[in-house]
Amino acid sequence: MVASTRARETDEIKDATGPADQTSVLLRDLRIDGDVDAIKACFDAVRVSCAGAEGGLSAECRARCGAKAVECARALLDRERSGAFDDFTANDGVSAIEDAYCVMFDVIESCAGASGRWTLKMREDAAAALTQAACRALGVEASSSGDLSAYCPPHARGTSSAHDLEHALSGGARVRCAAARALTALAKVNGKSLHGAWRAMFPTAANQLHIKSISTSIVKPIACDASAHVRCAAASAISAALEGPASSQYLAMASYTETNSASSRVRSFSPLSATLGDMVVTTLRALLLALASEPSAMCIREQCKAIGALCDAAPLGKFRSPLLREALEGVYARLSSLDAEIILHERAMVRNALFSALSAVLSAQGASAALDDVLSANASDIVSTMIGSARGIAHAGSKCEAYCALRALAAGHIAHLTALDARTLREFFPSAVCASGGGADDRLCQASARLLTEYLGAASGCVHVKSDTDEARAGAPTVTPALMPVDALRHAWLDAIESQLPVCAAHKSPLVRVAGLGALHRINANVIECLANDASALGKVLSMPHVVLTSGTEPVPAVRAAACGVLGTMAYLPCTDLENTAAALLVASRDASKSVQIPTSWALANVAEANASPTRALCDATIAVLARTFIESAANEHIDKVRANAARGIGHLLSSIEFENTDSSWLLDASHALASCLTTGNAKTQWNACLAVAALLRNASAMERSTSWSTYVVRMLLLLIRDASNFKIRMHA
Repeated sequence: MVASTRARETDEIKDATGPADQTSVLLRDLRIDGDVDAIKACFDAVRVSCAGAEGGLSAECRARCGAKAVECARALLDRERSGAFDDFTANDGVSAIEDAYCVMFDVIESCAGASGRWTLKMREDAAAALTQAACRALGVEASSSGDLSAYCPPHARGTSSAHDLEHALSGGARVRCAAARALTALAKVNGKSLHGAWRAMFPTAANQLHIKSISTSIVKPIACDASAHVRCAAASAISAALEGPASSQYLAMASYTETNSASSRVRSFSPLSATLGDMVVTTLRALLLALASEPSAMCIREQCKAIGALCDAAPLGKFRSPLLREALEGVYARLSSLDAEIILHERAMVRNALFSALSAVLSAQGASAALDDVLSANASDIVSTMIGSARGIAHAGSKCEAYCALRALAAGHIAHLTALDARTLREFFPSAVCASGGGADDRLCQASARLLTEYLGAASGCVHVKSDTDEARAGAPTVTPALMPVDALRHAWLDAIESQLPVCAAHKSPLVRVAGLGALHRINANVIECLANDASALGKVLSMPHVVLTSGTEPVPAVRAAACGVLGTMAYLPCTDLENTAAALLVASRDASKSVQIPTSWALANVAEANASPTRALCDATIAVLARTFIESAANEHIDKVRANAARGIGHLLSSIEFENTDSSWLLDASHALASCLTTGNAKTQWNACLAVAALLRNASAMERSTSWSTYVVRMLLLLIRDASNFKIRMHA
């Protein structure tokens, strides 16, 4: 009677008010300890409002709806645990509770975008409650006839997904699936805010994943749930929680040491680093165990994504455990048994996912040292499988993923590729892959060009520095000893210059042209040395980016931007003609595309830095044009990255020029531009401007020509020291 009355009142509110007012009234009158049917009816109306009134419900209203749904879900979970619903009818009562849960979790999922208005404690409580709900009634499913059927473990489900389809969303499975989806939505919005809830979300020991364990985690459904939909949603939640730089930074402190359980001590306190390490190891091993016997293709795909996200985020290289070896062997074992266990029309999707996971394992932190033994011992198996897949699979997407795995092998384990026959390698390079012209898939041609880039870079001992801050020479390739003999390296680069790179440059797809230019970033001192006796080949490869910028025939801004980036890297090479490089970049600086202006300003700043070498100094006319370009760019307040690079370029010019015999007409304008960057720039612009002002103050010939501007600039630095909130800005000032 109470339920029907409350439902009728809800209908009256729905008819009498608009979406926003209706939602406010419903949330105000709702009692979290009230009747289950009333709670369901209330959130049914809220769900309709959230789904059908994107413009009608404000972000604040959505945040209130989501917070109220979390509060009610937590209360309902507490009432269930306390036995408040024990007197419910087995079928009707349980069904009503499950309906209420599903509606509330749908509301949380739809309102996740507004969860940024919640407090950190609210988000952590929401993640903990959703994790508990994802394990609710795990192990006992109610069939349509009302009988209870026991849990069916993964190894007993058979090779088909008939059991999963039968129990797809029956009983409590739909509640667990809805909870996992809502947790995924929250993690995608702001995964960093859920770090405090990781203790509730992830297990720290394998016994917590047993079906009879009272522990809950988002990993437990993957190990225990009979529904493929729930396992898939749980794996997706793990991926969402681990993706992004914030998770990598948080897991950077993780550590783990494999111990003998019989002799290990039980500690009363575990540091956060050990707890995070236990989470990583337990989660990864649970995913690998589930992957080994998972019959569902969609679950395999999500589990592979989770394995890849974990390998990307965790510092597995410093773990004292054979975890990476286990991951490589587990993924490879499933890849080897793919044809026998997965139905034909799902094999391409599963193969893509497995190759993606294999790439993540091969490129994980510390994989070069940890996997060298297993790759050497099983070279005929693992490497041959990747090569055979890249060569023989008809599906283009699967071939691309196989190429990505080969690229990861080239980047971290180049010795296993250089040991192959040269003719075998050429089969995967652009001259062979793109030979069919328009018949070759553009994605495959791009993957081939990127494989060539990684192969040449690793063989040349090139580690590219991507940072353009003041701590490292911007874009300068760090040189390590080449991993190939000089003659072999020379032949590899000559083949690339004569056969591979021209094919990329002439390809119709701009993605392939960009990927081909990427190989030029890998030119370092080792390459210059091995090509010292081939002046024509060296000149040809150094002129490739110039042709893109000066020919006027390249219509795609991304390709022109890539060419500018290459010139910025080449500026540090001693054999580069700085005058020609500056001329090409000054032409590109007039490009209307923002995507070209940013790398052009970065490359010009590198040219200004390279100008400090007395043997490669630019002429006065070029310096004057370069300075005017920097001054104009520093005045561009619409593109902060251009301003930051311009400030850096001015600083490099001021540190390398003596003004006794050089035109100083631009000096006053440069000081005004730096003052503008000090006052109105973003953080990076300000600290680059501070460094540039330091170069100005150290230049005695420039200070002799100063008038009132030197005092003004010093006053600006003092204000930054006093008022700037950024420590780095204060330090540089």
